[in-house]
Amino acid sequence: MFGRNCYLVQNKTVTFNVPRELNARVRRLAFHARLSKSSIVEIALMDFLDRRTDNEIVAELLSRGARLRREVRTRLPVSTVE
Repeated sequence: MFGRNCYLVQNKTVTFNVPRELNARVRRLAFHARLSKSSIVEIALMDFLDRRTDNEIVAELLSRGARLRREVRTRLPVSTVE
């Protein structure tokens, strides 16, 4: 049901912004089909990722204008207090 290499992880969430029109479409679909919005997004994402190689995904995302939305920072080690 969830693809060949699916590992279900509980209590992990991802938050992101979507265009207003896409959000409205997902809300309508969820309401009419009596499904959760998160189920729709989760399955759509798994389908998108499962049907393409990593290189194909990157090419598709770049062609649609994907980019980093915040500065990438190197994590510094946390010092311990003695």
